[in-house]
Amino acid sequence: MQKFNVNTDPIFKDQLISKFIKKLSKKGNTRAASKQFYQALTLLNTDKYSLEGKTPIEAFYQSVNFIKPVIYLKAVHSKGKLVKSPTPTPLNKQLNLAILIITDAVNKRSENCLHERIANELNDILSNSGISVKKKNEIYKLAIASRTFI
Repeated sequence: MQKFNVNTDPIFKDQLISKFIKKLSKKGNTRAASKQFYQALTLLNTDKYSLEGKTPIEAFYQSVNFIKPVIYLKAVHSKGKLVKSPTPTPLNKQLNLAILIITDAVNKRSENCLHERIANELNDILSNSGISVKKKNEIYKLAIASRTFI
């Protein structure tokens, strides 16, 4: 089976940023989503956010790597029942789940502008708080709790 090739973004020549922008876009409007993402990166570069000497791209990569779930719940038939069993997550699925968790958390935030929501969520991930960190911890706790039933 052939893998789907993702185009790189035009500024940083990176596939992960392109995947994030595509997940962030609504109704296929990737141009507006990329503009908001790049505005969020410039907003992260201001003194309002504490990046501890990192560039905004490094902060983005660190936040995605922090949110990557190592274990996820997979539905498996066991003894005639459908049971969710914890399984190790492959690297490609880790990145996709991390992007999905972050974009869902960005959409749930209450700030008016999308670039502010992105910047604040990335900053919250770096400070170990926020909606996406709670979601990651919730997935991990559910996987650990369902481990005993297998």
